[in-house]
Amino acid sequence: MAVTCSFDFLEFAFPNPEPPSWHAQVERWYQMDSASYGLCELWTKMPDQVAPSLIFLASPSGCNEMDQQFIKSGAASPSKFVYTLPSTRSSALLQLMNWQGPLFCVQNDPSTIVSALGEAAALVEGQQTIWIVGSQHTDQNLAFRICLGNAGSLALQPSKAETTDVVTDVQLLNWLKKPSSSLNLNTGWILQTSGGLA
Repeated sequence: MAVTCSFDFLEFAFPNPEPPSWHAQVERWYQMDSASYGLCELWTKMPDQVAPSLIFLASPSGCNEMDQQFIKSGAASPSKFVYTLPSTRSSALLQLMNWQGPLFCVQNDPSTIVSALGEAAALVEGQQTIWIVGSQHTDQNLAFRICLGNAGSLALQPSKAETTDVVTDVQLLNWLKKPSSSLNLNTGWILQTSGGLA
């Protein structure tokens, strides 16, 4: 059975010395890492802010960047220590959403988002909506949301076609920004434009 989905993303600047529009709702917003900040920025700019049934936090590289900063600072900064915990980067987003549902953290580089998409697709049932949220940092800062189980222009189809090619997060995000025909995720699912549904 195909699962419809949509994709939202936001390129953002970080660090930003100006208080964001949501700063009054998040204590110590100025101590956030870029991933946490980007997720909050994305949430405030999303066209539909209907809460999901379940959220997957796709956390490529986990908290490695903050771990390194914490060690380099002499392991003495409580504000940096907090962000050495992978699930912490979602706490500000969950505060903004006023949401207290289940959250799964996924880390499987170089295919963290791909893995989360496969796991989420297997869980969607009935009217349930599942989000995959995260942030990617290559030549720019990018926050994203993949929403499964709602009307969308994309679809995940179960696939028996096997491939040994590993689809990376960078490949997936590039495809999502400009979808064309289909992408075999090598997780038992093929992602395609809904116009290509069989």
